[in-house]
Amino acid sequence: MEFYQRICLLIVLTLLLPTAVDSIDCYSCTSDNDDCKEIPNGAELVINGHVASGCPSCVKEFKGLGTVFSSVKRRCGDSDETSDSCKNVIGYGKCVCTTTFCNHGNTTTTSTSLLILVLSFFSYLYNFM
Repeated sequence: MEFYQRICLLIVLTLLLPTAVDSIDCYSCTSDNDDCKEIPNGAELVINGHVASGCPSCVKEFKGLGTVFSSVKRRCGDSDETSDSCKNVIGYGKCVCTTTFCNHGNTTTTSTSLLILVLSFFSYLYNFM
C-alpha cells in the first residue's frame, strides 16, 4: 500500500472511531410543551430550561403514523444507550445520538449522509492514486 493510501486509510479510521466524551447536553421535553414539537425551537428549549446535562447520550422517541406525529419525547439517554442508532417501526420510533443537543431532529440521516460522503471521497482518492 502506498504512503498516501495509508494516510487516507488512517484518516478514515480516525473519523470512524467514537470520540471520548464523558457527558453531553440534551434537550429534555415532551410534545406537551409548545416548544418541543417534531421540529423544536432549540433556543426556546434552552431558555425555558428544557435541558439535561451530564448525559451519556441523547434520545428522541416519537409515536405517530407516517409523517404525522402524535407525540415526541426528548430525554437524556440511559447508560446502556451509548451508540448512535435510529429505529423506526410502524407507529413508533427511537433515535439515540451521542453529540450535544443532537436529539432535536433527524440527526441519524445527517450522520449517515456525511459518512457516505467521506467514504466516497476517500474511495475516489484511493482509485485515482
